[in-house]
Amino acid sequence: MDWADQGACLRVRRRFGALCLADYLPMIASRAPGECLLRLTRAELHELVWTKPMTELARQFGLRDQHIAKACDGADIARPRAGYWQKVEYGKSVSRSALNNECFGACDIVAIDASGWSIFQP
Repeated sequence: MDWADQGACLRVRRRFGALCLADYLPMIASRAPGECLLRLTRAELHELVWTKPMTELARQFGLRDQHIAKACDGADIARPRAGYWQKVEYGKSVSRSALNNECFGACDIVAIDASGWSIFQP
C-alpha cells in the first residue's frame, strides 16, 4: 500500500474538525522500503499526541511509539500521562497541557524516523 492509499483512509481529529492525513503527505517521505520519515511542526505533533494514543499514531505513521515519545520528550512537547486515555474513554474530565515554547518555537520542525529524531528551524 502506498502513501496515497494510506493518506486517503487515515484521519486525525483536530479541534477544528477532521483533517485528512493526505494534507500531511508532503511532510511524510518514504526513504527506503520499511522506513519512513515524519516531519511535523512542534504544534502539529503536540496536537496529534493529545488527540490519539501514541500506539495508534505509531501504527499510522509506521514508526515505533517509543520513537515518537522520545521525540516529544526531546522537543519539549508534553504527552498525556498514564490513565489519560482511559479517563477520556469513560467521559471523565481531563486536562490538556499547553505547548511549552521556552526552548523551541512552535514552528520548529520535528523529524522522526526509524533511527531516531531531530529538531530544526524551518
